[in-house]
Amino acid sequence: MQYIFTKDWFDKNSRQNWDRIVPIINPKKILEIGSYEGAAACYLIEKLGKNNFLEVHCIDTWEESDDIPKEDAVIVEKRFDYNMQLAVNKSQNKTKYFKYKSQSHLVLSKMIADGVGDFELIYIDASHYAVDVLTDAVLSFKLLKAGGILIFDDYLWAGDENIVYYPKIAIDSFTNVFSKHIKLIPAPLNQIYAVKIT
Repeated sequence: MQYIFTKDWFDKNSRQNWDRIVPIINPKKILEIGSYEGAAACYLIEKLGKNNFLEVHCIDTWEESDDIPKEDAVIVEKRFDYNMQLAVNKSQNKTKYFKYKSQSHLVLSKMIADGVGDFELIYIDASHYAVDVLTDAVLSFKLLKAGGILIFDDYLWAGDENIVYYPKIAIDSFTNVFSKHIKLIPAPLNQIYAVKIT
């Protein structure tokens, strides 16, 4: 059985960097915000799940968005479910995963309120709108373990609207405000890697 991925966004933008960085961190508790068909989560399970017990949390609305027409949203979610089950099976069931079909700020706020946390890797790849990216970043930082890594995708993404709707302004704001609490890891500019130091 093979994964069903219809987009190559993850491979094109991430795999080479992640091959280098992820084994060093060796995370066992992972949070992904914006899962789409599950390519990044499946990569992490395959990379880490054969030798470790993993806990992977995936948040997405699986609703109409900039990337998903309304009529395709159900199909994309079904692909995610299929791909994740396949990845878990390949890890010989060493992976426990949690799926949250909701807006990210609602799930992240509940996790904070419930005392869920100590994530070692958090990947932010959901909405491109600056206010959403900044909200995801600030809430995620509270859930990130010291020494854990926060990965932002789509740093240089640009649409046809006002700049305040681009991820870059939100990511720059976060990294500036939290500069004394993070260490940035050099990487190609489409992604930003921030390690929590306090």
